[in-house]
Amino acid sequence: MERITFDKYFAPIIPYVPDMLISSEAFDEIKKSASILPSELVNFTFGFECELGNENPDADFLVSYNTQIGKRDALANISLDKELKENKVWKGILEVNNRWNDKNDFIYHRLDFLWLEFDTKTKNYFVPGIFFGPLIYSDSKFSRKEQFIIICEKVFAIFGIDKPGKSVLTLMNNLPDDVHIFQIGILPARNVPFQRFCITKLNSDELEKLLYVVEYPYIDKAVELFNWLSDFSDKIEVDIDLGDEIGEKIGYECYIESENIEKWQKFLDFLVDEKMCTKEKCEAILNYPGVSDSDTDRDIWPENLLDALSVMNSWKQSIFKR
Repeated sequence: MERITFDKYFAPIIPYVPDMLISSEAFDEIKKSASILPSELVNFTFGFECELGNENPDADFLVSYNTQIGKRDALANISLDKELKENKVWKGILEVNNRWNDKNDFIYHRLDFLWLEFDTKTKNYFVPGIFFGPLIYSDSKFSRKEQFIIICEKVFAIFGIDKPGKSVLTLMNNLPDDVHIFQIGILPARNVPFQRFCITKLNSDELEKLLYVVEYPYIDKAVELFNWLSDFSDKIEVDIDLGDEIGEKIGYECYIESENIEKWQKFLDFLVDEKMCTKEKCEAILNYPGVSDSDTDRDIWPENLLDALSVMNSWKQSIFKR
C-alpha cells in the first residue's frame, strides 16, 4: 500500500489560496517539507505564514500535534532519509518526541503540545524549528518560575543548549502571576543565539515592565504598536527572542474572530495605513473563502479520504476549513 504523506492533503487547499498570498511555486517548495511528514499530522492544526508587508508570495509551513487529541506518536511513521536521520536537529526532535511518549519520562508529564515550523522562504525545506508548550502545575512542590526553568533546561539540553540565558532567567523572575508562557521555540536552523518565548495574557503595562527588565532597546515603539493592535484584536500574544541578551524584533500574534469580516476589514486597513500590509494582500485575505469540501472538489480530494467516505453514510462529507 502506498505510503500517504502530508503533502497529499494540499490538493483541496491550493486552489482556494490566492496567488498573491502563496504562489504555486511557493506551494511546490512547501510540499518538499510536507513530503517527509506522516499523514497523521493532518488531524491537528497546521497552517502557513506569509509576510503581508511586501509583494513576495512566499510562505513558511507549520504543523502541530498535542495531547488533547491523544496522538503523541504522530511522528511514529515519519520517513527521513539517511542524511536527515543523522541531522542533529532531527535527532533532537525525535528524542523529544520519543520521551514525550514515555510515561516514565519527565517530558511526558511536562509538555502539552509540539509545533514544527519549516522556514521554506529561506530554502530550508527539511530542518524545522520546534516549539513546545510547557505544562505548569499549581500543586507542584516547585514554584511556577522553577517549573518553567526546569522544563527549559530539560528540553534545551537535548538540542545542545547548556542552560537558559541571562535574559530568560530575568523574564522568569519578573513574569506576572496571571501571565503565561504558552510556548517556547528552539530555532537551530536559523543559527541564532536566542530561543523564542511566546507569552499570553499580557496587558500594556505588564509588557512595558517586562521589556524594561530584559533591557529591550525600543520599548516605546513596541508598547505603542501593542496598544494600536489591541484596538483591533480579540487577543494578542507576544513573541520575544531571548538568550543571554534580547533579540531586536518582537512579534505580535493577533487573533480575531474568523467570521467577523468587519473587524478583519478594520484590522487590515490599519495594517495597510501603517505600511505593514499591501493593499493587494489585504484584499486577498478578505476574499479567501477558507473552506473546501469533498462534494464540491471531489476530483481533487485525497483518495484515502474518499475511500473512507465510501464506507460511511451517504450524507457524510469531508471538509478542510480554516
